[in-house]
Amino acid sequence: MCEKNIQENLKDEFFDISNIDYERVKESEYFQRDELLLDLLETPYFKSLGEKTQVTQRFIAEKDVSTRLTHTYQVVELSSMISDIRGADSTRATRIAAFHDTGHTSFGHIGERTIKGIIENVLDRPTVIGHFIGYDQRRKVQKYCDFSHEMISGVIFNRVLQNSTIEIDEVEHEIIKEGILEHGGRFFKSQSEEGKIVSLADKLAYLTQDLVDAQRIGFKLEHPKELGNDSQEILNTVIGDVKLNAKNEKILSDKVLEGLNNLKEFMYKNFYASEDLEIIDNKLQNILQWAFFSWYSDIADLKEDLYDFGMDVEQSSYIKVFGKKSLNDLKTLFNFENSLLEFVTFSDEQIFNRSEINEKDFLKKSLKNYAKFGIIKDYSL
Repeated sequence: MCEKNIQENLKDEFFDISNIDYERVKESEYFQRDELLLDLLETPYFKSLGEKTQVTQRFIAEKDVSTRLTHTYQVVELSSMISDIRGADSTRATRIAAFHDTGHTSFGHIGERTIKGIIENVLDRPTVIGHFIGYDQRRKVQKYCDFSHEMISGVIFNRVLQNSTIEIDEVEHEIIKEGILEHGGRFFKSQSEEGKIVSLADKLAYLTQDLVDAQRIGFKLEHPKELGNDSQEILNTVIGDVKLNAKNEKILSDKVLEGLNNLKEFMYKNFYASEDLEIIDNKLQNILQWAFFSWYSDIADLKEDLYDFGMDVEQSSYIKVFGKKSLNDLKTLFNFENSLLEFVTFSDEQIFNRSEINEKDFLKKSLKNYAKFGIIKDYSL
């Protein structure tokens, strides 16, 4: 796609997330031209992105707000565009972008923080490891004590590549993986040009789209106007600056980078860390904890039944519980890394279904503060 057409699409469709779905992503040229990304598309890691929260919880908002899939597609689109402007490797950049958030759990960053906290606590309690996960898995659990979506995205990249017919050399592999691991946090942490581009695309995509989403659900945000009066103007300003710096080592001018940092700080203070979203996050944390231990309790029961009774897998309810087809498939869950990666693929709805506190209506009713934004009706308890 030529640069002009990309800009037209960004202008016309970038904030129209209603028409970004799995089929559109699959048919887009970014994925069709890269067999590795086509392989990624067929995995549960990618397929679940469309049913995962980006920031605003869709089951509460009941409005057209972003998902991990819409965000990922926007980052792929921006990364390709910026790579073309700067003469960087577009294939490498879109690969980093496509994988960058595949390791996210359900419910946004609260899911990431919750799982990290659970793993830290499990490691401090040998009885929990023994009963739910198995003493033999302690080393594998230890590997994930610094659980983050970047780490899991890197693991997923390795797995997809191992099962793909695509072969890339060791240097290219490390560049892509490093870009995935370093896309978060501050701007431009990555050592590669393409990694820096994805880091910028990621933040530009979520800051501008989350500003739109926040306004859709009723937040009145008077954001800094250094880069523009609305999300579209901010996007245009930043891309314009990228063009002006196309031949420079720095991707952005100091002034525009400062403006983006100011916007990021504002969004964290007034939206991401707002009291209203915190109310929801605290309740979702409990739901995620229930779902996590329910998942590992089922696995522990499966181990016990196999050991004590040598159960007939064809007659077993575990086939339905885990969605597996054979005993060998079930046994793969005894490896902590396998079971953790499968848990990460669960959609928001699947987490609710696995939790013992699957009462979404009650959760809505309990969020009285949200009623003032017009996000939900003012229920009476």
